[in-house]
Amino acid sequence: MASDSPWPNPNLCSPQPPALASPQVITQNELRRLQTLLCQRRDADRLRKSILERLRTGANIESGSLTVQIEEKWIRQITRTALEGIWGTEYVESLRQHVPETVQRHLRVVDQSNQAEM
Repeated sequence: MASDSPWPNPNLCSPQPPALASPQVITQNELRRLQTLLCQRRDADRLRKSILERLRTGANIESGSLTVQIEEKWIRQITRTALEGIWGTEYVESLRQHVPETVQRHLRVVDQSNQAEM
């Protein structure tokens, strides 16, 4: 007897998840593209900071179809220094010891052709 319900039957075993495909090759083209995009992001950040600073000091924007809008947000930077100023170094350090470490992974593209052989 077939059910017309769109929901799976909880009494039946769920199917096995699909097998993961074997790892694909990361191409040199992908790595070059990533390297280019990361450089563009750094360049864009430098230019953005430069434009903001010049606007802050009174620079005008050349007339044309583009302009800028500056959005300000007020945030609280909860830094170690700020907390130590409120509660003291010893207490902040004791709190820090209770917080589990987390892993951060940073991917760097390394050009091996520019490295001297050892």
